[in-house]
Amino acid sequence: MKNFKWIILVLPVLFFIGTSFASHSYVFTSVGVVTDEPSTILEKKIVFDNMDVPVYFARSSWVAARAIPYGHIFEEYPQWALSYISIPRLFTADYLVYRDFFVLMNGVCYLLLALFLFLILKKSGNVNRFFLLLLPSFLFFTFNRFDIFVALLIVASYYFLLNKKDYVSFSLLGFAVLTKWFPLIFLPIYFIYLFNREKIRPAKWIYLSLSFLLPIVLPLLVTLLTAGFAGLVQPYVFHFSRLVEPYSTLSFLSVSQLLLPFFFYLQLAGAILPFFWVKISNQKILILYLTLGVLFFVFFGRIYSPQFIVWFLPFLLLVLIGRELWLLVIYDIVNYITYYWSYL
Repeated sequence: MKNFKWIILVLPVLFFIGTSFASHSYVFTSVGVVTDEPSTILEKKIVFDNMDVPVYFARSSWVAARAIPYGHIFEEYPQWALSYISIPRLFTADYLVYRDFFVLMNGVCYLLLALFLFLILKKSGNVNRFFLLLLPSFLFFTFNRFDIFVALLIVASYYFLLNKKDYVSFSLLGFAVLTKWFPLIFLPIYFIYLFNREKIRPAKWIYLSLSFLLPIVLPLLVTLLTAGFAGLVQPYVFHFSRLVEPYSTLSFLSVSQLLLPFFFYLQLAGAILPFFWVKISNQKILILYLTLGVLFFVFFGRIYSPQFIVWFLPFLLLVLIGRELWLLVIYDIVNYITYYWSYL
């Protein structure tokens, strides 16, 4: 691949990092959460929304306080997500330096994601598709949320599965599940794909399960021992207590309380379909099921956020063909515009 193509992908990383470095003015609110006060309209309206990064800064305060996460300090994120957003706190207690470091980390994840997509697309001769990673909504949420980290994990997991590095694939999937829970729907799809791909010894099924479970069980065990059962279930109690939120499909449809269980199972339908629908006999069907799994989870859940595009856009790049890709371009642009219209 020609170097100039990679230079184009590096430009947004440099832009977001440079903009973060260039504006260092901020205030502390009465509750102790930092709110950035951008000095330019460009930064305030286009680059940083200051919605979630201040929350990450607050949730990672356990590092500076040398406190027990999930115990002394409330945490809403799973363990690997918390670990990721806490890395900058190892080096600074200043919010804007924290944001600089966070943007830099996300930039690295973004470029690694582009690399894995390039390696996948190279086999089909559709390399230029990954330039859709330059779409505004995807870029905005890449650098303002930590979702790019889980996107990298699941795309890398898929890449290693295609290349028969099954243990690495399942291990990365385990890390992804304890970052954002939705990749759990990939597990049955992976197992069915392997079952149809080759005859696997029973021992390998056990080793694959262990590869998946270790990145999940070990952090949970540490949390249980340090923060107790209440700390262990803290993120789950918090998120399951959230009601149907505005802008979700359920909210638009005004779904009654009686139908919520139906939509809960519909949200997980992507993990169930392979048992009853087309057999996963090749990689094309595999990526279709994985993409459907993410889309079902996003659009039939109680909670919807525009940042979810970071989860499914990389998979749609691998599924859509021809003019269908324009639908993705339109969706991304509309997602970006309506975010400001509805949320800010």
